[in-house]
Amino acid sequence: MIGFAHVTLSDIHELAPTGVQAELLCLYVQGPFTGLNFGAKLLAES
Repeated sequence: MIGFAHVTLSDIHELAPTGVQAELLCLYVQGPFTGLNFGAKLLAES
């Protein structure tokens, strides 16, 4: 496992499009994988 995400589901945000929404609270990457842009790559795909 490289890391994990802390996410809340079914949140309602005024600025987000209607429909099922989720909020990424924090993205954790384990120490050996920091500095390798895994977090940026995951966010770019979301």
